Amino acid sequence: MRRFSALANSLIAIGLVGGALTAAGQVIIRGNNGKVIITGAFSNGQEKKAEPDPAGPHLIEFFDGRQLHGTLEAVDLKRGEITWRRADASAPLTIPTMLINRLTFVPTAGLQNEFGMEIPPLPPANAAPPAPNDNTTYATVKFGGGDWLRAEVTNILDNKVHLKLADGSPLAVDRAQVEWIYFSKIASPECYDGPTSLAGWSGSGWSYHEGALHATSPQQITRTFAALPDQVEYEFTADQGNLMSQFNFSLHGRSGQAWGGEPGIIQCMLRASTLTVFSNADGHYKNESVDLTKKFGDALDGRAIAGRSNPVHFQLYEDFTGGRIAIFVNGHKAGEWGVQKGEPGRNRGTFAFQPTIWSPTSEQTLSKIRVVPWDGRIPEEGEKAEDHSSDHLSLADGTAKDGRFIDLAAGTVRLRVDGSDFEAPNAQVKMLRFAHRDNAATPSEAPIAHVLLTEGGEFDATRITWRESRMQIATRFGSELPVSTASVAEVNFLQSAPPLTAAEDVLVFENGDRLKGKLEMAEENQKVRWRTDETAQPVEFEPVHVSGVRSGWSEAPRKGKIDSVVRFRNGDWLAGRFLTLDKDQLVLDTPDAGQLTISRALARTLYFSPDGQLPISDGAADDREWLKGLSLGDNQAFPTRRRSAPTSSVKWKSFDGAFSLLSVENPESVVSRPGGVQIGRLLDSLPSLVEMSFDVTGLANQIIFTAQLFTDPSNAGYFMQLHSQGIYIYDLNPGDRARGMVPQQIPFEGKLKPDANRRHVQLLANRDAGQLTVLVDGVVITHFGTKPGKPPRQLGRGLMLSPQINIPCTFSNIWIGPWNGRVPGKTPASDDNQDTAILSNGDEAPGTVEIATPSSVKLASEVGPLELPLERVTMIDFGGAPAERTVGARLHLAGAGALTVDSYHVENDTITCRSEMVGDLRLPLHAVQELVFSASKPLPDKE
Repeated sequence: MRRFSALANSLIAIGLVGGALTAAGQVIIRGNNGKVIITGAFSNGQEKKAEPDPAGPHLIEFFDGRQLHGTLEAVDLKRGEITWRRADASAPLTIPTMLINRLTFVPTAGLQNEFGMEIPPLPPANAAPPAPNDNTTYATVKFGGGDWLRAEVTNILDNKVHLKLADGSPLAVDRAQVEWIYFSKIASPECYDGPTSLAGWSGSGWSYHEGALHATSPQQITRTFAALPDQVEYEFTADQGNLMSQFNFSLHGRSGQAWGGEPGIIQCMLRASTLTVFSNADGHYKNESVDLTKKFGDALDGRAIAGRSNPVHFQLYEDFTGGRIAIFVNGHKAGEWGVQKGEPGRNRGTFAFQPTIWSPTSEQTLSKIRVVPWDGRIPEEGEKAEDHSSDHLSLADGTAKDGRFIDLAAGTVRLRVDGSDFEAPNAQVKMLRFAHRDNAATPSEAPIAHVLLTEGGEFDATRITWRESRMQIATRFGSELPVSTASVAEVNFLQSAPPLTAAEDVLVFENGDRLKGKLEMAEENQKVRWRTDETAQPVEFEPVHVSGVRSGWSEAPRKGKIDSVVRFRNGDWLAGRFLTLDKDQLVLDTPDAGQLTISRALARTLYFSPDGQLPISDGAADDREWLKGLSLGDNQAFPTRRRSAPTSSVKWKSFDGAFSLLSVENPESVVSRPGGVQIGRLLDSLPSLVEMSFDVTGLANQIIFTAQLFTDPSNAGYFMQLHSQGIYIYDLNPGDRARGMVPQQIPFEGKLKPDANRRHVQLLANRDAGQLTVLVDGVVITHFGTKPGKPPRQLGRGLMLSPQINIPCTFSNIWIGPWNGRVPGKTPASDDNQDTAILSNGDEAPGTVEIATPSSVKLASEVGPLELPLERVTMIDFGGAPAERTVGARLHLAGAGALTVDSYHVENDTITCRSEMVGDLRLPLHAVQELVFSASKPLPDKE
């Protein structure tokens, strides 16, 4: 049974985390004892406009996953720094380049789909192609490696190619550096020859290493082309290691959009030796399959290992205007297919690759990717590669000539062919390919960055300097380009992630930006003074854009004994050493604030833990534990993998107890495991009766997540999925009780407010009996667990939350603690207004607590006075309404606790503040794990 549970968990991770599902998604998981069917409505992507960021249009993406909006003012790579300005800052910032992974200059107010993913701009589908201009020859100029530029070719003379860039700047390049030029009278298309980095690719769960893209989780990776030739060749090599070859490859979609949503989309599915081609033409879907083994036998796989053919060399030739494609697998023609015809000049869209088989121990790579113009001629079976020893000229009418190029000038191209000159008007030239030459100069400098231009083009840069408010970019093809930031889409620095340094504090902005440094001064409604390092001048920030400050990630042990937690009626809480409780006051000795005397009327619940292990977990205080994720050894849902190559994955960011995903490319800073899109933890001290509550926020009617509940290495626990229409719950370890996993499917059906973008989830469990009650937005949705007359179902101590990837989802206000055994709305109101002592065996002792000491609790009850040893008491519930978090600035304390404050002042590493619960406080700043300047702003009910 443990073996099946692990398999189910792994497949669930692939099915629910692998990307957006289609409109009626269904995942079927088969195992030794049955199957799980997960169905639900998932809508296709809808574009929406994002607002421009007020801090500035440019973006720094750091290696550790942080980001910072603003405007680039200068670059000084000799000093290893950039100058960065934010609209909300009093002075420019100096940022070390060694910390920067990428600079993005395209404004972030572009199109986004419903998943919050950016969609690169494409021409409208119904837009007419640009009118030809007979006086201009646009071109895609391809250099060695993956470098290319979009430019106007003015002439080619004396072994120099003369170009005019989009901003009018002239550029001369040695002809020996040019591989080919593709001419167009409409718009010069893009191309790709790589990979040389992750630049231009979208999708978490991938990394770049030694000329290949490496899959570190079963996620899709995409690259979008705003313009492609009417005839184009796609080529790549996929190596899925010792697994069966199984992947999807699609064209013409949009990044993040489900298959079938874009007219003219083409999808190829390879399953071992079966190739299936899907196409969408004029609203009609069709598919055709080819058994490659029957078609050309062992030619697919010279090793003839049953069902495996790795690596797979895949080529697709597309005639966009002719409506045909041809596919070759490992150099052998699999077939030709008719597809929807397109109009000239409108070929575009997304190249997408998706592994559909996965093993955490098997390496998968994507390499030798080429997207280049094609001459329209389908190669013959077994045809050798083209001979590039001669220059090659292709004309628009299909004429092709091989010879020696002479020049392009005065509106004419000349080529020496078999001893005589061949001439053609420039307007008739489609492509000019130059012969391979060994005299091309080799750059002496290694590339330091990869640059993408907004007007079209990408190339490696060997130097970047700053002069007269423009970048001066030296290239590997021997030219230096002076460009403004408006002409640059992004700069990817080709450097390794820096080693982890000593912990630093982080300034957290409302838009998610983060800036390392040190807090010097803060006060409500006043500017925040921040110093980026010891030598920099302090900078002041407008408080309206700043959320708060997070302390460094040091793991300092808590000082002092902790054996109890008090939770206040406003949702605040404090941990410390319990001293006394009487009818009026509670006295607690706290690690951070010392001994505090608290009004009993303010306390909602008092929890006890004689062994010093806190019986509660608060997402804000314990976020380091939650970010490590739930690891269950052989039965873990997302096993850790060992690999020699660098990995890429996803990282969670957290602040004020809110967890959301952030894509990163630096393996050394990844907190959650590669492939593990989850937060979770195993609690050492968890009582029999336990409550877990949290909020989940997303898009209206699109809150989708899964949870693995009360699980540990010997007990798979329960699996729950919540979606817009209801929930599904499965017992992942049913044993002999059900002969398989039998789901409980519970629709909301009018019980909850529809189209909400925030849900409050409350889980009440009796771990010894295996009973679970689920409430959503305060409404009891279901009771799940062992049926009457059946043996009890023991539950474990681990909990995990996992979002549907690519759909925005934030988990917040996570609270786990002992439960008083009462279901809200199911007990008499009189029972909720009295004290109750809950014992470790689950028994209740209702009454009035008269006095409590570190040794005993004395109650006045209906049966007379009771005295209970404190070591047997799990919690004291003081009755009344449940704790509800109030709005205000907050302190999350390093010694475990959270306090809402109505005033605060930070200066000289000290914070003074006032809390309604405990009064005036003066604390060293290092005692504060997070300082939240203002309450999180609630989202509106609908998007």
